[in-house]
Amino acid sequence: MADKDTTYPLFGAVKTALEAIGFKGTISPSVYPFSTSATYLTGSMEYRGETIPVYLWNAGTPIPGSFITVIGEERKKEGKRGAIFISPTPITSENDEVLKKYRFDYLTLDEIESKLTTKQQEIGEAKKIIECEKNLLLKQGGYVKAEEYKKFIDEIDKANDRVSKKRSLEDFIAYFARDMGLTDIEVDKKTPSSEIDIYAKNEKITGVWKVMGTPVIFEAKNWDEHVTSDEIRNLALKATGCKTRFMVAWNGISGKDEGKGARLEIIKAKERGIFIIVLTKESFLKIVGGISPELIIAEKYYGLIDDKVS
Repeated sequence: MADKDTTYPLFGAVKTALEAIGFKGTISPSVYPFSTSATYLTGSMEYRGETIPVYLWNAGTPIPGSFITVIGEERKKEGKRGAIFISPTPITSENDEVLKKYRFDYLTLDEIESKLTTKQQEIGEAKKIIECEKNLLLKQGGYVKAEEYKKFIDEIDKANDRVSKKRSLEDFIAYFARDMGLTDIEVDKKTPSSEIDIYAKNEKITGVWKVMGTPVIFEAKNWDEHVTSDEIRNLALKATGCKTRFMVAWNGISGKDEGKGARLEIIKAKERGIFIIVLTKESFLKIVGGISPELIIAEKYYGLIDDKVS
């Protein structure tokens, strides 16, 4: 039924709000009868790294605990966990115990609206900071190490075999990490489970770096073609406990938008608390053009918060 969002306007509004605050996946409404004249609408969304059911109580009273129990037992029999319940009305203290028993989430429309408002404010503030820093930088006449970056880019472009391509890009990333103020930089670091192209500690307490965690890692791909979703997935699995990972894909990544290819994998990783920032040749050419590296990284980091992969 193509007109379900129109038939149930509350569902359409909630779906839009949920997607805006970071819920992923598709959600399709359908009537869910449960021993009452009230209407339930059901669907599913990707939330906290897995796809779970969503139940919207389309009435002016709280969702009954008996209904939550039915869903909880069904999920238990299936060997699955997690569900989201949405209602215009706050949950009662009695029914809150049922939610805790099955570890389900309950959101009111006011809470969704509050989350949406907070997110919009955060994005707005980030954009103001970025714009201010950008204008200040342009007035100052460009980045002071732009010429050094140009030399590295030229060397990378001259590399014509697999070994020299890899080494030239790794040398550049190590320089970039030092320029950013990162410390204890290691090239080709081996861990019990994987090999990391560039590993560095981030002890900075200013700018965007202060929210990116430590350590940070870099994967170097000096490929003629785009880096694929498999490579992004592999990077997301490396170095457990590392929040921020850079994919230096000299010629970009696959997927034209956030719903396809490598770009989709980056959004999925972010839902698990892993931020993958893509840097390309074009990114570094912006530095040659006078833009601060930290400004470029800030735009990409805050873009990820808004589910945009540039």
